[in-house]
Amino acid sequence: MSEPSESPKVAAVVPLLPRLPTLRASLASLCEQTRPADVIVLLDNGKNPDVESLQQDIKGPACEVLKVEQGTLPAAINHAVQHLEKADYITLLQAGDFYEPARIGKCLAALEAPGVLRPPGIVVTAITVVGSRGAPLPEDDPRALHLKRLWEPGRCGAKIADWLGAGNFACPPSNIFARRTHLAANSFTEKSTIF
Repeated sequence: MSEPSESPKVAAVVPLLPRLPTLRASLASLCEQTRPADVIVLLDNGKNPDVESLQQDIKGPACEVLKVEQGTLPAAINHAVQHLEKADYITLLQAGDFYEPARIGKCLAALEAPGVLRPPGIVVTAITVVGSRGAPLPEDDPRALHLKRLWEPGRCGAKIADWLGAGNFACPPSNIFARRTHLAANSFTEKSTIF
C-alpha cells in the first residue's frame, strides 16, 4: 500500500517596506486564508523598523524574517525563491494588496488539477481595483477600465502569447502564485524600482 502524499508546501513572500499603514491589513488577509500558507517569509532590507512587531502579529502560519540586501524588489524575490527550496509553491503579497479568503486554496487547486498533461508553472488571479478607502473603484474609473481591457483577451480564450501582448495582464507581483521550481528557473528581471 502506498503512503498518502504530503500536502504541498506553500510559502508566502512579503516584502517589507517602511511605514506603509496597509501592510498589517495585507498580512491579516494572508493569515485569514481558508487554506493558509505553511510559512510566511518577511523580506527585510533593514528599512522597516517594525519587523519584530509585524512578525509577532502573524498568528497561525510559521513566520520567518529573511534578510535581503537593499536593491531591487525582483532581486529580493529571487533570493527568497532560492532560500525556500523546501516549498512547493510560492505566492507573493505586497503591502496594500489583499487576498480573498480562498485565494491560496483556489490557486493550489488550479495547479494541482489531476489529469493535466502539462501542469502549469504559474497562475494569476483576477484583481479588483480598490481606492484609497478600500472600496472597489467604479467600473468607469480609468484604472478599472484599464484592468478590464487587460483581462478581456484571457476571458475570451486568447492564447497566452497573444494575451501577454495585450499588456501587463498579471499586474502586481501579488497576483502571482507559482511552483517554486518555475520561479527558480525563470528569475524575475532586475529592472524595477528600488526596494
